[in-house]
Amino acid sequence: MSTKVKIIVFFLMFTFFSSLDARQCLHFKRYKKSKITHYAVLSERCTGSNYIDNLIKLNFECPEGVYAFKHFPPWFQLPAESYQGPAEFYSLTGFDNYLFIIIFRSPYDWSRSFHKNPWHCHNSLKHLAFSDFIRTKWDYTFDKGMKGQFAYNNLVDKNPLNGELFKNIFELRSAKIKTMLMLGERAKNVYFINYEAVRDHPKEVKEEIQKIYKLIPKEGFKEVEYYKGMANKGVYVEKKYPPINPEDLIYINSQLDVELERIIGYELIHDAEKID
Repeated sequence: MSTKVKIIVFFLMFTFFSSLDARQCLHFKRYKKSKITHYAVLSERCTGSNYIDNLIKLNFECPEGVYAFKHFPPWFQLPAESYQGPAEFYSLTGFDNYLFIIIFRSPYDWSRSFHKNPWHCHNSLKHLAFSDFIRTKWDYTFDKGMKGQFAYNNLVDKNPLNGELFKNIFELRSAKIKTMLMLGERAKNVYFINYEAVRDHPKEVKEEIQKIYKLIPKEGFKEVEYYKGMANKGVYVEKKYPPINPEDLIYINSQLDVELERIIGYELIHDAEKID
């Protein structure tokens, strides 16, 4: 059975757990024999991980656990011996009491956010226009956030299937989606959420997490008020991005894995005027 088919089967297995209400998660998995003692947020860069991470910190008596760097879990598309980090990060042995929160974001907002804040990217990409950025081969830099990751995985920001640089950010996106979903197959407790849902309905998402995983709540409900949870960065405000022109939209749609995008809750948009 192919990796993609396995992922689809996995998600179909858990579809009945959650509704299509935009306020609720995509899917979840709960191992009732375990008590949640820690959580870990995982996502691609510029996907809303800081937002949901701070929502959890503000509202639950549950410490953040120690797992792989949130944007660079193991490539589960590869065998265990390809990962040089702690073996348990790949096998998930000892993580039965962890809640893995995996967050996804619309490809249209994500690509614009990544263009604005291209974390860990090579200098040659940092000043490109959006149209050029999305069409350029992805390349990384050995900045502070990446050095430790290469000790674990020398393919950390490369295509795990061929060891080469991703041809663009959308090939990178698809590979990350696949490994996140495969992590979901392995983990005992997983919560998949769209950034748009937690952004628009943070209280409902908090209540859903509390109900499913029995986390101990803090008193009241606290909004995420500051950018990345840091007061010195200013009050949190949802970002607005320049519009995507029709030519770029056609290109973006041609590069997306439609099946994967649908699995994580996104349909292609073909009218640029319908993208905020």
